[in-house]
Amino acid sequence: MIETVREADAMIWCSPLYHGSVSGSFKNAIDWLELLNKNAKGYLSNKIVGLISTAGGTQGLQDINTMEFMVRALRAWAVPLVIPVAQTWKIFDEQGKLKDESIRNSLEQLGKEVFLAARQMAKTGTCDYDKATIDYASK
Repeated sequence: MIETVREADAMIWCSPLYHGSVSGSFKNAIDWLELLNKNAKGYLSNKIVGLISTAGGTQGLQDINTMEFMVRALRAWAVPLVIPVAQTWKIFDEQGKLKDESIRNSLEQLGKEVFLAARQMAKTGTCDYDKATIDYASK
């Protein structure tokens, strides 16, 4: 996992909400990123992160807020668009396929924003991208 994260330009993090925060297994995985402290720039410097939470109720932003603190603590950049998915038991069919088109569209948009920010960071060292000038189909 550490080598995959080290080589990644961007990541999408997702955690279920447990008692107002990220799950223990998610936190454990993030704690292992301490091994990246020896990187030339340290931790996740200049990496882009998209954030998704899943929750049984509607409090998914609590999870997002926790993950955003983690992103900043590890010196990465979170894109502004976040996806808190509420009442997750309702959005999947019996085969586990997403049946809510609005959630699908939101997740696709998040992926595009992560891609754009990572590409801009790689080119210029910033993530101040202009979405209006990007042709998604050509990438």
